[in-house]
Amino acid sequence: NTKDLEVWYKENNFKYTSEKIDISSLPWVVITKLGGDCDDFASLTYEILKDKKECFRAFLFSYNSGHAVVIVKEDNEFILMSNTRRISGFKTKDEAAKYFYGEATKNIFYLK
Repeated sequence: NTKDLEVWYKENNFKYTSEKIDISSLPWVVITKLGGDCDDFASLTYEILKDKKECFRAFLFSYNSGHAVVIVKEDNEFILMSNTRRISGFKTKDEAAKYFYGEATKNIFYLK
C-alpha cells in the first residue's frame, strides 16, 4: 500500500535529484541510484502499485511549471504520491492533482 511504499522510500534513503536535461529513468535505474526526479519517481511508484491498486500517472502543468505524480485510489480516498511523499485525504483524483498548483493548474494529463 502507499503507506508502506512511503516508509520504504524513507528507510532506503531515496532522494529527489534534479536533472539539467530531463531524461526519464526506468524503474530499476531509480532503485539503483536511490533517487531521481519527479517523473522517475512517478514511473517507479506506478510500476510498484499498478497491479495492486487503481492508480494513475498524472502530469500537471501550471503557467510555467510542471510536475509528475501518481494518484492512487485507496480505500475511500485518493492518495497523491509525489516523489517520496504520500499526501492523503482527497475525494477525487482531480482534487489530488490540483494539490500543487491549485486553480493555476492549466492542464492535467492522466496515464493509466
